[in-house]
Amino acid sequence: MRTTHRSMALAVAVFLMPVTSPVWAQEVPSEGAGAPAEQISAEEQAFNARSAAMSERVTAYSVELRAAADRLGRDPAALRAELDRLEAQFQTEMDAFVQAFIDFAVWKEGQLTIEERDRQRQGVVAMVPQLGAVPSSLRQQVEAAALAAAASASASPQT
Repeated sequence: MRTTHRSMALAVAVFLMPVTSPVWAQEVPSEGAGAPAEQISAEEQAFNARSAAMSERVTAYSVELRAAADRLGRDPAALRAELDRLEAQFQTEMDAFVQAFIDFAVWKEGQLTIEERDRQRQGVVAMVPQLGAVPSSLRQQVEAAALAAAASASASPQT
């Protein structure tokens, strides 16, 4: 089960890497294009930094969840209480990041064509609930794996 959990954490981390899509970030012409490269705005730099920090926080949250599962896996009530605490704490952080993501998207709209704006809005509408569900999704994966391992261990004959 840890492979699935790590895959989810990796997918989230990749998603939260600094924004590079032309709809989100300014396009930088290739070196041979002859046009000078555009500078990334302070707003984009700030959001990229916040995305990178959240990516690191997702990884740290995954480690915290696994550590709690390793420590408390044989005590389901204690495990759930600790996972509840960790999830609530991280959900607050993720909610703040989601709001920053929305704020950045609103700011970015002023620089986009109508077609780009429509694509961006569709992307934001799709990503907001996915981002908001990260804390719960990671927690559920770790909890399920820990409880299954504990059940398997208790069902195995002692030798």
